[in-house]
Formats: sequence, C-alpha cells, structure tokens
Amino acid sequence: MIRTPMTRKVLPLILILAFAIILYYPALSFGYVWDDSLLFIHNIELLKPALNWHMLSQPVLPGTSYFRPLVFLTWFTEFHYFGQNTVVSHGINIFIYLLNIILLYAIGLKLFTQLNKKNVTLCASIAALLYAVHPALIETTAWVSGRFDLLVTCSTLLACLVYLQPISSRVLKITLLNICFLMALASKELGVVLPLILVCLSLMRSINSNFIENIVAFIRGEWDLILSFTGSFLIYILLRVYSVQQIYHSTMSASYVQNVIIDHKVPLHALSAYVFEAILPFYAVAPLHPMDSFVAPSVFVTFKIIVSLLMFVFCIYQAFIKNSAVAWLGVCALLAIFPVLHIIPLTVNDNLFHDRFMTLGLAFVALAVVALPYEKFMARITVLRPQIKTGILSVFIAFWLGLASISVHNILPFWKSDLTLWHWMYQTYPDHNMVRYSYYQGLYSAGQYQKIIDEARLIENQEEGLEAGVQIIYANALLAVKNPESFDYLQGIVEIMPKFYQTANNPRNALSHSDINLTPLQVAGIYNSLSLTYIVFKDNLELAMKYNKIADSYLLPTERFKNQYQRVAIRYLLDDKDVAISLYDNLNNAIPNNKGRYNEDVNSIIASYCEQYTEKSICQDYALSNPFK
Repeated sequence: MIRTPMTRKVLPLILILAFAIILYYPALSFGYVWDDSLLFIHNIELLKPALNWHMLSQPVLPGTSYFRPLVFLTWFTEFHYFGQNTVVSHGINIFIYLLNIILLYAIGLKLFTQLNKKNVTLCASIAALLYAVHPALIETTAWVSGRFDLLVTCSTLLACLVYLQPISSRVLKITLLNICFLMALASKELGVVLPLILVCLSLMRSINSNFIENIVAFIRGEWDLILSFTGSFLIYILLRVYSVQQIYHSTMSASYVQNVIIDHKVPLHALSAYVFEAILPFYAVAPLHPMDSFVAPSVFVTFKIIVSLLMFVFCIYQAFIKNSAVAWLGVCALLAIFPVLHIIPLTVNDNLFHDRFMTLGLAFVALAVVALPYEKFMARITVLRPQIKTGILSVFIAFWLGLASISVHNILPFWKSDLTLWHWMYQTYPDHNMVRYSYYQGLYSAGQYQKIIDEARLIENQEEGLEAGVQIIYANALLAVKNPESFDYLQGIVEIMPKFYQTANNPRNALSHSDINLTPLQVAGIYNSLSLTYIVFKDNLELAMKYNKIADSYLLPTERFKNQYQRVAIRYLLDDKDVAISLYDNLNNAIPNNKGRYNEDVNSIIASYCEQYTEKSICQDYALSNPFK
C-alpha cells in the first residue's frame, strides 16, 4: 500500500477519533442529569412545533442574563425531529467533541508547520490525543447541558483555523471569521475572548520581539477585521439587551472586591485550581468543587498558588517580552479561563471552579505542551544519550496518556444518572446541602423511596432537622409509598411558608426576592404534592384543585405542563370528563413530538385515587374506558 502525504496526515486522526469514540461510547446510554431538567426537560417551550425568537433568546436559567440562542436552537431542532431522546442528545455532544478534536488537529498541523517543528503530523497527533483523553472534558461531553462549552469551543477553534488559513479573498475570510465570532457569542459569553485569541495567534507568528511594534503592525494589517468584529459585537450586545433586558445580571461592588478578591484571594485560588487540574487531572475531576474545600489554608494550597503565580508571571514575560510562541499559546489558555476566575461576580453555586470551563483553554494547553522546545531542554542534559532522553520523554507522555484514559474510563460512568452522579458526590461531600438534595432527588427518580425515608429519618435524628429541600423529597417519598404521614408533613411545611400567592401579584418574583432558600420549582412542588395528598388520602378534590392552581402561580408558563397534566386527573375525578379530555388533548397537541409524555402521570393519579375509593362511579367508568391510554 502506498502511503501518500495525505494518508500520513489522515490516518493518525482516524485512530485518535476511533479511540475517543471507544472512550465516550458508553455515554450514549446515559440519561439526562443535573440542570438538564431546568434547561429543557421542564422547559416545554423547546418542544413546541413552531420556532420563535423568545424560545431561543430566553435566559438559560431564571434570574440570570445568560444569552445563548445557538445552543437552544440545536436543542429545538433535535427535539423537533427526534423528541427528547437521550441517545440522540448524547450522540450530538459526542459529535461536537470529536469535531473539536479534528479542529485542534488541523490547527496543530498549521501552527507546528509555521513554528518549524520536526514531525509536524506527530506533534499535531500528540496535541489532539492529549486533548481527547483529558478527564476535564468528561463534564462537557457526557452531560447534555455541557453543549454550551462544546459549541463555544468549536466556534473558537474554527475561527482559529480560518485565521491561520491563507484564504485569497479578504472579504470571504473576514465574513467567515465574523460568523464564527457570532456563533461563539451565541453559544456562551466566553466567545468574547475570541478576537483576543486571534491577536495572540498573530503575535506568536511575528519575527519582531517588540510587543508594541507587533501590536501596531497587527492593527494596521487587520484594521478591517477589527472594525467588523466591533460591528458584530455591537449587534450581539443589542440582541442581548433586547432579549434579556440587561448585559449581565451580577454587578461589581466594593464589598465583592474587598471580600472575594482582596480578603479571600479567590482569583488566585481559582487560577491555581485550573492550572493544576490542567496538568494533573487525576485527583480533583468532579462536577462540584466547593469553595471551602479548595481555599482552606494549608501547605498544599499555598504551594499550588506559588507555583501557579510563577508559571503565570513566566508565561506573561515570555509572551510580551520574548515573543515566545509557546507562551502566547499559554496566554490563549489564560484568556479562556479569565471570565471564570472570579474577578467578575459569577453564579456558580459557591464553587471555586468547574471542569467544563476548561474545555476551550485545554485546547491551547495541549498545543503549548507539544510546542515546548524539548530539543533545547534535552540538549542541556549531557549525561544521557539522545536515545535515552527521547525514550524517557516518550514514556512520560505515554504514562500521562494512559493514566488520563483510565481516569476517563473510571469517572465517565458516574454521569449515567442523577443517582450515580450525586451518590458519587455525596460520598465526597455528605454535609453539602446541594449535594445532599441532589442525591435524594436522584434516589427519588430511581424509585428508591424507602431508602430516602430511612436515611432522612436517620439524619433528622442525628442533626435535629432536615434542610428544606430534603424535607420536600422526604415528604414526596412518603407520598410515593402511600404513607398518610406525608399529608401532615406537607401541611406543616405549607403552614410556615409565606403566602406569596395571597400577598403578591407575582408570587414567583416575591419568592425570588425573599430570604427563603427554595426555588420556585421547589415551592410549586410542595403545593403540587399537597394537592396529591388531598386526592389520595382526603378525597377532597376541591382543595386538590386549589393547591394545584397555587402551584401554577410560582411557575413560568413553560414550566406548567406537568402541573396541568395533574389538573387533567383532578378534573376527570371531579367528573368534569369533557373538560379533562379537552385539556389533555390541548396539552398533547402543544407538544406533538412528545405526545403522551405525561400519560403515565395522569393514569397514576387516577389509579391511586381509585385504589382508595373503588366504589366511586368515576372509578368504575375509568376501569371500563380509560381515555388517557
């Protein structure tokens, strides 16, 4: 077989992609986890047949200003053609992950050629492989909501590749770069650093080592690109303000600067965490990194900060003073994590950092690691023969790749379901309120109601009470096993809660601005569950309807579908059959691609009622003719 130059370039990439597929293939069997429920499972608007701007431009989470229409467009398209199918959702994420590997490989071929590296194909292959097996990418690849970071990375890497290409048409090149820029911005706010990354790529190819002269030369040579990027960014800002009514939901304050930046030095802790996670991702890869666990004073924490600061200063010096290509790649990686260093206020649930925030930066880390001048380093070691030095380096790289691959293989299964994910975290952070709540929610989703009851009672005895979120799940578990105690428990929770539905025009907003540590979905869930207890244990369908409607007042219109299917059951049991069936058909027709999605909920409620009250005529009618099959 004759191996052409093209074959020699394509074959390594095919092998890397094949290995990456083997690593992440199990994710196709995973379910939706974590914030997936908030972003699109309960966001029924994405399941509607007609596309509209509000559907795409809505904030990612209520109360935030995260504007990411491109990702919502991918979800709408996916759900429109395939429904909410976990295999399809994970398959798309894996496809984008593979596309990012391809783009990184292509960028490596271009960069290493321009940097006069020997064995360019080998260097590009090692960079792509380092990136493909890095355990920090598990979160973005195995979690459907990680698509934000996957797409902003894809758009940015595509822009880098276009920028490095010798395209003869200037208009075409600028047009393509602006499309990439807008795609990055529409995927995640991190896209704002794309122009700066292109500046770094330009500077790293400059022969002159004078930074000021290189910047002036860049402005003169790329003035048209700068102007077009400015125009694109202004268009983005206008769309953002029009859609979410603000540029950013958090504001910088003197207290934030004093407390977070000066007193606790959180940006330094975050920088050291990202640096060490990039180099040694074998001990801290996880969905959560609580602030308290990573900033507590210790010798190791101090060591990490000192090492990271030295690396940062050296990188900046080598880039701006020495015009080192490797250092400019390091600056690109720093730019990719700069927005999440807590220099600006973040909404990350008291976490120091997240693995998914490294998705873009790791691409430049991989390129920088391979671009290091190993020949110069090894030339200074005169006691060993060249073959031995090359062998040691090869063994070290192989060892890191092997350890990273094993880590991916071992950690990936934890993302299979909410139960496996949060049981893993519960073992690490058993006293963390959010972790405990998520773990109990995972148990509930898996139908392990008795385990929730047993553990909650044990914790209640040991700690003299349960936090509010866990109380709700505990009450729901009691309800699921038909324990009448759930009614008293839920009634007690409702009695001590402020009655925002009576005192405020917008109960949801009133709750959000109160000091109650519950989300609108959780409060609505309390009233929904109380409504069910009135059905099952009290045969009081009027009060069941009352609390069902109260639940609605805390929900957005797109969040009310599950609640309204519950109302179908109540209407039917009230013998309002025509109203119930009409509402049921309207709900199903509003989401034709997921028609019948909540049939089981309706039938479960009616069946639970009829188990208790078999003599009711409506139950006898239901047994003869079930209209909700």
